[in-house]
Amino acid sequence: MATTYITPTGSGDKSGSSWANAAAITNLDAMVSKAGVGGTVLLAANKGDYVVKAPISVNGSGVTIKGINTDGTAGEAHFTGTRAAEWTKGAADGNELFRINKGADNLVFQNMQIDNTGTAFKVGGDVKNLTVQHIDANNVQRFFENYATGTNKTATISGLKISDVDVKGFSENAIRLQYDTHDVVIENVRGDSERQDDDGFAMGVHLEDTVHNVVFRKVTMENATGDRGSGTYWNGDGFAAERGTYNLTFEDTVSRGNTDAGYDIKASHVTFIRALAEDNARNFRIWGDDVKIVDSTALNPNLRGGSGSQVQIWVDARATVSVVNSDLSDSGSKTRVIEGKGSVTLIGTTIEQADTATTVLGTKPVGLAAATIQKIVATGTSSQGATYSDGSVVTGFTKAVAPEEVLVTAPTPTAPSASAPAAGGPSNTGAWTKVAGTAANETFKATSLAEMFLFDQSKANGVDVIKGFAGNDLVVFTQKLGDANGDGITTFGKDGVLNISTGNSLKIEGLTKGLRLIGQTADGYVYGDASVWKAGSTLPTAVAQAYHASTAANETYVATNARDTFYFDVQAGKTGADTIKGFGKTDAIVTKVALVDGNGDGYIVPGKLGLDLGGGTGNLVKGLDLGKSGLRVMGSTDEGFVYADAAVRPKGAIEGKLTVSDTLSGGKTDSATDTFFFDTALHRALGADKVVNFGDKDVIVTTSQIGSGAVGSHIDATGGSFTLYDEGVAMGSVAVSGIGGAAVNSLEFDGVKHVDGVSYYVYSHVGSAIGLDALG
Repeated sequence: MATTYITPTGSGDKSGSSWANAAAITNLDAMVSKAGVGGTVLLAANKGDYVVKAPISVNGSGVTIKGINTDGTAGEAHFTGTRAAEWTKGAADGNELFRINKGADNLVFQNMQIDNTGTAFKVGGDVKNLTVQHIDANNVQRFFENYATGTNKTATISGLKISDVDVKGFSENAIRLQYDTHDVVIENVRGDSERQDDDGFAMGVHLEDTVHNVVFRKVTMENATGDRGSGTYWNGDGFAAERGTYNLTFEDTVSRGNTDAGYDIKASHVTFIRALAEDNARNFRIWGDDVKIVDSTALNPNLRGGSGSQVQIWVDARATVSVVNSDLSDSGSKTRVIEGKGSVTLIGTTIEQADTATTVLGTKPVGLAAATIQKIVATGTSSQGATYSDGSVVTGFTKAVAPEEVLVTAPTPTAPSASAPAAGGPSNTGAWTKVAGTAANETFKATSLAEMFLFDQSKANGVDVIKGFAGNDLVVFTQKLGDANGDGITTFGKDGVLNISTGNSLKIEGLTKGLRLIGQTADGYVYGDASVWKAGSTLPTAVAQAYHASTAANETYVATNARDTFYFDVQAGKTGADTIKGFGKTDAIVTKVALVDGNGDGYIVPGKLGLDLGGGTGNLVKGLDLGKSGLRVMGSTDEGFVYADAAVRPKGAIEGKLTVSDTLSGGKTDSATDTFFFDTALHRALGADKVVNFGDKDVIVTTSQIGSGAVGSHIDATGGSFTLYDEGVAMGSVAVSGIGGAAVNSLEFDGVKHVDGVSYYVYSHVGSAIGLDALG
């Protein structure tokens, strides 16, 4: 055990025996061997910069390598490499600095400043007990990664500690861990990408393969960016963990300002404790099983661009998530609090959201009714003007965006017109966002979506008011209300107040004829506006987004009255010979691997044995009953490749695809009718599309109404485009220009045509002679 000495270029006899005879940095490995197990290699921090252009290999073990001033006072050895100081797309990545080879165990690196370097630390083979601490880095591609080099098959690290590290400016990762790396502690680390883009896309921390038993403690990752332009999906995560990783703990971590997820976690058995996610497009994006978010906070999600959605917590169909004693707060109108298809349980969680924002899309969280939900005035599409945890002010979007695929619980019923049928209430089926009353005196503001206000008369409810109560809103009581004359209607007093129990009352502003009992659910007795819900009305059956994931068995799926998604992943193994019965017009088949389209026409027709999913023999789907048209290719999304019933597309129509920004062109002479089709009723995001050469004989056709006007009404563009809605949620947009290139800023609603269970809404130039007859 000894101490050896290094300066940038060496001095004296360069033996490393003293500062006077210091070795050069290029002889680091020899100095490690000379120091021996338990020894120290000192790097002079006050003898100039260590200019490094090629990797410095380390093969020895058991040594501490640290920067220090030659007088013994604290100092950082300053390393600089070949990466451009102002790195931009296309520039060289830069050099590696330290390459730690197989068997170089029990090493400690500390007290360094590393600038303008490709990779600061690369572990090239299996090692044990590595520590990297007290280091600052500026402008790197990656600060730390393990990547097998030479003949090594793996570079697993068994025992890793990274602490007191600050990385400013990275284009790939601050930290990337792979193979079976385990028993890792990362603490007091900050990584700020500083918006370095165009190098794939940045992720602050990226875990792959079977990395496990990792603790992040007081780690912050910021500003990872993947700007791919309008209409494409923007990546860029603070923390990302791929499937196969497991046993992760996040304590007092922060992820902010990333263009995709704050935490994009596909790992299983994950616990967040006092985690903060803010200013990310999706604050928490959870794909794995057994994930707990405890005492944590999600603030002000911000979709900066691309085809994504703005969400507090997004959950995959295979995810199981518990959110305990946490706060989800935001004032943006485009924010979805919880979105996806997985299992979510809320316990003691508080939600603050804009009055026009969506609480839940897709999943049905357990405990939502008991959650504290406070609705506030929207400050814009995101929380412009609000304050982040560090005191900075939210500035909102920087460019126009288009929504990504949306997974909804059910259609949202629209407010019925005065000519509603005598019985049945609103004709649409639907699901409602549940808002539970508490013991406090509360004022609830109903939104344009459908709310179900829950009141438990066995508990204190306070003196409550509901404002903006509409025909698509409902009130639920655990005990049936009084009905003096047996007509099914409960009227309020002259003061408009209903005393629902001792000391507790409810006032519903705008209610003129009282509440009508229309059904009973597990939540209680359901009432609607008596001026809308007529005698004999029954509660519509709420439809749900149904998700079916195939396994290796031969399975039979029966489609529901929901939008069903049937998912097949032949990459993960055999999916069997499955049967789908009742595949509907708004259903979709999603595959991990694209189906074979032999002639490239965008149509997939099942063979005699069924739909061939590929991946070997026997992976089939039977019973689709699609007729001669088969399936049509809708594009690809986060889930995979999406296919829908080809018969829904009108004959000869030009159709926009999912998530991408299409430019759809009509004929330049307007000699024939062009039909531009957008299947909005699939409720999957389309993109920011363009229709050019739109003539007087042309029509735009959707499967859900763009506006709410009557036949002959005009729909005006906003910001140069028409928003494509389904059930109150924007699915995308379309900018329209005429034959001569002039913008079309107003369309005429020609009416709706119902064909084989599909409703087609037709729009044309204002005053044109074309209309529903364009559909034949």
